[in-house]
Amino acid sequence: LKVLEGVDEVVTAFLKLQDVDGVHHCAKIAWNAGLPLLQQEHRHLLKPCFAAVAKALEATSSPLGRLRTALHLEVAKAEADSESFTKAAKEVTLALALNYPPSAEAAVVWGFERSLDRFLQPLARAARLRGGGVALEADSGGDEESKAAVDDDAVVMLERARESKSPAIRGDYLQKAVDKLALLPAVPPPAALSAGATADTASAAARAEQLRAARSRAELWAEIVVMAWIPCELEGLVRTAAPHVLAADWQATGDKEMMLLQPRVALIEADACKAALKTLNQDAIPPTGYNAAQHTQPAAAAGGDDGLESDSGPGVAELSDTGVRLPSTSDEQLQRLLLEDVLTAMRLALAAGQPWVLMNGALATWNAYVPLMHKQRYAELAGVLLPVLKLLLQEPGHLDPNLCVMLAEAAAKAAEHVALLQVLQPPKTAGADGSEDADFGDEDAEASSARQTWAFRAGVTPWFVPLMEARAATVDKDVAKLLQAGASQQHKDLLQLLSDTADSCQTALAKATTAAEPQG
Repeated sequence: LKVLEGVDEVVTAFLKLQDVDGVHHCAKIAWNAGLPLLQQEHRHLLKPCFAAVAKALEATSSPLGRLRTALHLEVAKAEADSESFTKAAKEVTLALALNYPPSAEAAVVWGFERSLDRFLQPLARAARLRGGGVALEADSGGDEESKAAVDDDAVVMLERARESKSPAIRGDYLQKAVDKLALLPAVPPPAALSAGATADTASAAARAEQLRAARSRAELWAEIVVMAWIPCELEGLVRTAAPHVLAADWQATGDKEMMLLQPRVALIEADACKAALKTLNQDAIPPTGYNAAQHTQPAAAAGGDDGLESDSGPGVAELSDTGVRLPSTSDEQLQRLLLEDVLTAMRLALAAGQPWVLMNGALATWNAYVPLMHKQRYAELAGVLLPVLKLLLQEPGHLDPNLCVMLAEAAAKAAEHVALLQVLQPPKTAGADGSEDADFGDEDAEASSARQTWAFRAGVTPWFVPLMEARAATVDKDVAKLLQAGASQQHKDLLQLLSDTADSCQTALAKATTAAEPQG
């Protein structure tokens, strides 16, 4: 802050001396010194210095167009944060009037030839609408005009929600924004061009327009999610809005910002599911028979290059006519959605090359199920911990060694617990629920067997005991020999689980050892 205060004074002196080089030097120092403070809670500290530097650059007709645009943008954000929307609109106008070299990559990825326009255009829209103080109602001037007016109404509701301190009032405004946006058709991002294909001028313009519209709509839904959760924790609104962000596949566009927005929303929705389960006095427990390695939620954002296909499985969510997941309506759906959100966030983090998001997802899994682990009910997590560990180990860079080892230990205990319960299973009982003839509907024998492998559940499986008790009960048994003697598909699945877990644990220990070694 002292650096910024000093620059504020020095740039005025350079301006009086008409020393253009001195003004440029001050501008660069101010920007570099202010980078750590470019956050909403600290941006007001930058406003005096950035405004003075931007004014000095304007007075000297500086050719540093992109730096001037970035300074005006941050000042506009600070003005908007303080609800000075007229001043914010003025700063945005000054920024949009500046010229700096366009970027072909920005046009392809974000739909704007100038990279900073993707921040300036939404801010200009919000400032214009809030500066007017009234919502723009849909008119009869045509379909596109009506859609734009409904979009504008939603923006106004969001801005009013932002300035509201009461959770009830904020929730009311956000619900109105949701109702407005729900009237509009979904706007997916453009599909990827085939290898070697190039779009003509008209097609490129249409793709850019669709990309801008898709980004704008997704950002509105994401803003609803964030404002509903922080700080009010309105879990119902989060679970209503989040599917609209996660339904689109942004990996084909190469838009890293949107690929990072989705995992953030997914982790918030996972927290919202935990809050909903807490309200229902339910612990976080994976659905009976759920295996994250086989079952995936049918959503585009959950895709990737891992080859997983959508599977109905237990607790699968229903989809709307537009392919957007409907809010969860049952305990089992909430339990599954909590898992799917974490796994979706981790897969997208891998695709975007963001290891910190990947580790946040692994940590979210640990925090969600640590009460179950404290109760030694590891077998109920067998279909979750190993897939999460495998995703974490796909990160080629630095990993947190403690988190890596903790997950590996828990996955190993889960596999051991399943094996011991399998040995303790009464010989005449065919199903994990205690019935002699387990009924799994239309599933084939292989799918039914895989389901039973993960279906041990405390309070449901008659012979279920915590891990420590299972160890004590099998101390006089040759567990390895009993498991090897089994010839059923269920025994083969269990042996595969134990083998995969052992391999993953060895990899985790090797990576943790490497990460813990002193560097340099």
